[in-house]
Amino acid sequence: MYLMSTNEGGGAFRLIRWEYYFRYIVFFSLFNAFAAATTTVSFIKLKVFISPIFCH
Repeated sequence: MYLMSTNEGGGAFRLIRWEYYFRYIVFFSLFNAFAAATTTVSFIKLKVFISPIFCH
């Protein structure tokens, strides 16, 4: 996505900032998804490990 600007210098700077911001959002969302998946897997493992103790 190219953000229009009146002066080209500001436009280039804004484009660079937008790209950096977009990369940060993508990285953060991927990291969030990975953390959520890891937490879910560990929680399921913990549940599987604990359930035989409680369902004795």
